[in-house]
Amino acid sequence: MGGNNDVLGTNTQQWIVDPLPVNISTSDTYGLGIQPTGNQQMPSVAFDALTGWLNIAGDASNNVVKQTLTSNGYYQLDIDGHLFSSDRSSSSFWQSLDGAIGDNVVGINFDGGLGNDTLILGSQAHQQNFQVIADDSLGIQGEVHSESVFFKAKDIVNQGKVVAHNITAEFSHSYSDEATSKMIASNGGSILLNGERTGRLEAKGDYEAICNSGGQIEFRGKTVDLIGAKLDASGDLGGGTILIGGDYQGGHSNSNLANAESTSVDANTQLLANANDLGNGGKVIIWSDRDTDFQGDVQANGGRKGGDGGFVEVSGKKSLSFVGNIDVDAAKGKIGSVLLDPEDIIINTENVAYYNKLKGNVTLVADNDIYLFANTSFVPSGGTLTLSAGGTVNLFGNISAPQHNVKIMAGAIVGYGSISSSNGTGKAGYVWLESQREIDLNVGSSTIFTESGGSSGNIGGNITLKAGTTINAGFLTAAGTIRGGNINISAIGDIVASTLRSFSIENTGGKIDVVSTSGGININAYVSSYGLGGKGGAITMSAYGDIISNDIHADSSQIGNGAKVELTSQTGRIDTNGYQISATNTGNAGSVILKAYQDIVVGDIAAYSVSSGNGGKVELTSQTGRIDTSGKQIATSASNGNAGKVILNADLDIVVGGGVSAYSGGGGNGGKVELTSKTGRIDINDKQISTTANTGNAGSVILNAYQDIVMGDIAAYSVSSGNGGKVELTSQTGRIDTNGRQISTTANDGNAGSVILNAYQDIAMGEVDAYANSGNGGRAELTSQQQGIKVGNIFTQSWSGDGVWNGGKVTLKAKLGSIEGTVESGNIITTSVNGNAGAVTIKAGGDITTKEIASNASAGSGKGGNITLDGKNITAESLRADSVGADGGQIKLTADKFIQITGSTSVNGTDYSIFTDSKDVDPSSNDTGARSAKVVISHSRKVLDGTVTPFIIGDSSQNGTFNSISDGIVDFLVDSEFTRPVYGDNFIFNDIRITRPLGVVADLSGVFGLPSGTLVKKNTVWQAIENMLPFISFNVGEIYNKAVSLALDIPKQKLLNLDLISIGKPNIVESDLDKYYGYLLVNMALYGIITPSNQDHFLAQVIIESDSFRHVAEEGKGGGRHGDFYGRGLIQLTNEDSYRKFGIFLNLGDAFIKDPSQLETDRLAVLSAIWYWTSSYKSGIIRADTKGAYTTFGQIADSTELTPVEKVTYITNVINNGTPSLQQRIEIYNKLAGLRG
Repeated sequence: MGGNNDVLGTNTQQWIVDPLPVNISTSDTYGLGIQPTGNQQMPSVAFDALTGWLNIAGDASNNVVKQTLTSNGYYQLDIDGHLFSSDRSSSSFWQSLDGAIGDNVVGINFDGGLGNDTLILGSQAHQQNFQVIADDSLGIQGEVHSESVFFKAKDIVNQGKVVAHNITAEFSHSYSDEATSKMIASNGGSILLNGERTGRLEAKGDYEAICNSGGQIEFRGKTVDLIGAKLDASGDLGGGTILIGGDYQGGHSNSNLANAESTSVDANTQLLANANDLGNGGKVIIWSDRDTDFQGDVQANGGRKGGDGGFVEVSGKKSLSFVGNIDVDAAKGKIGSVLLDPEDIIINTENVAYYNKLKGNVTLVADNDIYLFANTSFVPSGGTLTLSAGGTVNLFGNISAPQHNVKIMAGAIVGYGSISSSNGTGKAGYVWLESQREIDLNVGSSTIFTESGGSSGNIGGNITLKAGTTINAGFLTAAGTIRGGNINISAIGDIVASTLRSFSIENTGGKIDVVSTSGGININAYVSSYGLGGKGGAITMSAYGDIISNDIHADSSQIGNGAKVELTSQTGRIDTNGYQISATNTGNAGSVILKAYQDIVVGDIAAYSVSSGNGGKVELTSQTGRIDTSGKQIATSASNGNAGKVILNADLDIVVGGGVSAYSGGGGNGGKVELTSKTGRIDINDKQISTTANTGNAGSVILNAYQDIVMGDIAAYSVSSGNGGKVELTSQTGRIDTNGRQISTTANDGNAGSVILNAYQDIAMGEVDAYANSGNGGRAELTSQQQGIKVGNIFTQSWSGDGVWNGGKVTLKAKLGSIEGTVESGNIITTSVNGNAGAVTIKAGGDITTKEIASNASAGSGKGGNITLDGKNITAESLRADSVGADGGQIKLTADKFIQITGSTSVNGTDYSIFTDSKDVDPSSNDTGARSAKVVISHSRKVLDGTVTPFIIGDSSQNGTFNSISDGIVDFLVDSEFTRPVYGDNFIFNDIRITRPLGVVADLSGVFGLPSGTLVKKNTVWQAIENMLPFISFNVGEIYNKAVSLALDIPKQKLLNLDLISIGKPNIVESDLDKYYGYLLVNMALYGIITPSNQDHFLAQVIIESDSFRHVAEEGKGGGRHGDFYGRGLIQLTNEDSYRKFGIFLNLGDAFIKDPSQLETDRLAVLSAIWYWTSSYKSGIIRADTKGAYTTFGQIADSTELTPVEKVTYITNVINNGTPSLQQRIEIYNKLAGLRG
């Protein structure tokens, strides 16, 4: 071999060669297995005093040199028993060694030449750094002491002891030692045995790098084998570092150091990196790039007085056999970490006991797969157990890791094993499973438990499952004494589990969150987060597809609050298989919010508070489907707080078969209930909706359905200190049916709530209670658009005399267009003590059947309520609308056929079927207040068997009242004696007949010249009054008398005897005149056409315009400048503006614009002429030049300034914008005036 000049500190100048002519024995002098090859030259030796290097050069033979230091510090070489010394006083002095003493020599360079050469180091001590370089073998037999030592050789054999601060041994072929050999790195130094990529290292001895903080020991080589060795890098104040075969996960902190291809540590080997007293444990790495066999014992403990455990990695990049022990404990600190990182990890019955001993942060990393074929039971300790695989983690056994966190990350996680980090006496760790693909555990048997026990204050461990595709899991439980652990599950695809449970013995359940971004969620058993002594935990599930689960609980069972439950399905349905969703409590209940694109099918929803909290909100929304509680109840009630809202929105049906409970038992308000079905029905079966409040405001109830609404009771009343709730039900195309049950919005110390029902078809229900004790009664409004209404009693009265409170208004409508809907009700009471009574309005296209209606104000200054009944036939028991201290209400009955008032009510000892009254007015006072009390009865007399059926007071068998009628001034009593009707100022009747004791009908026949004693069956005056009632209101008695007078002044026969042919007009025919005669008499009397001049001028114009009562529509009928609004009526009313103003006069708005032909009917033909004649419609146009200005035709007719001819001329000109047929009009006027002679 050539000289070695590449060592740090080596002299680069030429060596001094001084060969020794001594023959070396052929015996193995040094016991190294080296055999000299016969007589050979001694090696050449040279010491370079300038550099401190001792250079030894051999030849082609096998050279063996042993070097030692004498006790005096001189160098001594022993070659085959021949000693050569640098001691000049010694007989073995050799000039070439002169000056080579321990303090001067910094290194030995042994170049043995081409042979197999060996340099043997004996005992020696150096005060400075010391290096030894040998081209072949280097043997260490004695003790070598130095500040630092560097050895380099092809092969190194350590049979001695090396002590230095830093020790480095480099070998290219092999390193070996003996069990008795030692290397000691003093004062926190380091030991490096480096075989690079070719050397094989086998260690059996002791290696120490001990100091306060521990030193470093590092073994590198192609192969590293530790056999019974002991490596100790411990320190009193901290553990050091031990690197066997490589650094962390095969990394290269030093690029000059290569990793071992294979590493083995036998069962008798110890590797120590402890902190003995105070400090953290050290770092121990056992690595190979291929195969690692570990059977040894590693310790990296924290100090006994304080400090954390260290870090240990045992890994083989390809394979690992792990049957050893690792201890990273810490007596008074955090436990340390352990990493195993091979290509595959297989835990089976042969090695599981060793895995079970692992403590602290244990990380098992596999490039490919991890197989767990045996049940593991790790020693209870803190830290995290991590399983990480590039491929699949196969759990075919259970993992028990008390106090540990358990974290598994892999491409996939499969199996049927269970995982537990539970701790019966303390805090449990979390469990985290994360997979790039699926997590597939056995749904029926796999369990994950993170339960914390022991003393108060422990929190259950969290459970987290994340998957790139799907998740199948079994039973998950995260429990704790003070709080349950959170459970978080998320996947792109479907999620299936058996049970999700988090609970706390003392306080709060943990949060449960389940998310599937592209799949569905299916929980086979139940989901629960409850607090035995506190509040429940929130439960949230969100899925792209279906959400299916059994029971869901977020309860507080003792003291505390329920938590929120929120489920969202973006495209699917929510189905709890008829099981319960619960967020109940003794404190505040949690809200329940469900949102689905399709159906929502659940069981009970319990969000109530049983003690001193508020009920929770319940909100269910189905975008395209239905909502069905499977016959169960929704409850948001509160025993001693505010009840929660209930809001349900569905596209299809809403079925809540068990009812809705949102009441407050005390100290709070009832909850609002709002149900909306866009295209379906609402069905509460026959069960109750309750939003009552014991000491607060009741909640409102709003139901809106496209089809039917079917339900039972609605209770929205307030017992005290609050208002009743509003009830509003709307069915757009269907019916409303309460199964005969009650709706109550009453209030004891506040205002009652309103009740509003609107249905396209019929309404069928029981009683309506909207009364108030110390407040206003509620409004009741029921409307059926196409059919009828059937309702029980309706109470909207205000009871109390303490304050001014009003009764509620009642409106029942079953009349829209031509629909003949019927109304059937019980008693309707809208009375008030000191306030206004509520009005009662019933309108039906068909019959009205009701009982007692009372809208009277019994005391104070309140007004009586109006009572309006409008239907085909009207049947009622009694009607009352009087006021003691203010205006009474108007009672108006309008029937297409008959009216029957079958009972009576007692007022001041007298029985009345109909009674209204206003406060009495003292005639001597200045009180001019109007009396509003009025009775209006209008009906159509129908002929039965050829007999007219009049309205009879005292006979309700067909058309009339059972008892008397009063407006408070004039009484129509059934026992009155009379010869003709007497009317009060505010009575309006049509064809009134009052029975006498024997039931004889009043005799009015003499007025019309009929034989005495003939009963009146038909007379034109009463017929005209009857038919005018829908349009006008007037004093019947006065108009009757005036009309009779007109009949005597202008007898019909005299009109028929007028000679009109002589003036070119047809005579009047009786059949034509009879159509209008009665109407003319009534309306002329009503509108003041009383004077002879006014009557004669009016009739003259009517006879011409109607062509002797023959035509009430202009000939030609349209097409002219007035279009459809051509001349109609007896006086030919013309143009759109006239039609509109006439309609406004009759309070009919645009009725005649919409249907102008109505003016051709007998009644309106007369009334339009009367209105035109008497109104000021032509004000500012009718003028008589210098003889006065007039605003009505009657003023002209009665003028004393004008001659009769002038009057006819002016009137004709205004009517026609000209004077057509003027002469004929003048002559007819003269004939009429002549009749009075």
